[in-house]
Amino acid sequence: MSEKNNLNENMLSEKEKALAGLPYSGFSEELINDRFKAREILYKFNNSKPIRFKTDEYRERENIFRQ
Repeated sequence: MSEKNNLNENMLSEKEKALAGLPYSGFSEELINDRFKAREILYKFNNSKPIRFKTDEYRERENIFRQ
């Protein structure tokens, strides 16, 4: 790897490196926070009540899923 590419890689956040397919540390604060938020959203979605199609509850559950 050239020195220029190495410098550019060092300027990226760990999340940017992961998204670019580069080696990264999975323990950066940003990635830890993202995983925690994903767990919260998944918990909220999995614990929402069963719903009928095209009701307010349906739209609310759909919004949770889109987060």
